Amino acid sequence: MRKQAARTALIWGILIIFMLFTRPVNMPVYILFIPFIMLAFGVFSLWQLIIMIYTHAGGKKDGELSRKQRAAGISVSLLSVVIIGLQSIGEMTPKDVITVSLLALGAYFYFVRNLIRD
Repeated sequence: MRKQAARTALIWGILIIFMLFTRPVNMPVYILFIPFIMLAFGVFSLWQLIIMIYTHAGGKKDGELSRKQRAAGISVSLLSVVIIGLQSIGEMTPKDVITVSLLALGAYFYFVRNLIRD
């Protein structure tokens, strides 16, 4: 669990430093995707840490989570990044929140059923 806490702190620290010391106006467009990717990894890592703390998964082999927990974490991180991305470009409406939430729910069921194998 300590490794997961250190990994989470490292990801969020790098993201904060990147956001503090860069100016989006002076950056090429492809670099603007880096904070969103780091945010997705940060949210997923924080999700894993929270699940490990509350389910005491740290006692398992290297703190592994179940496939449903991993799929839920992927869905939550994708949902949050897409919503923040839409908000950052000024395209967020209540209809978008509903649509993205339904897509994240569909992605959760897809990941559980097809992609993530225990």
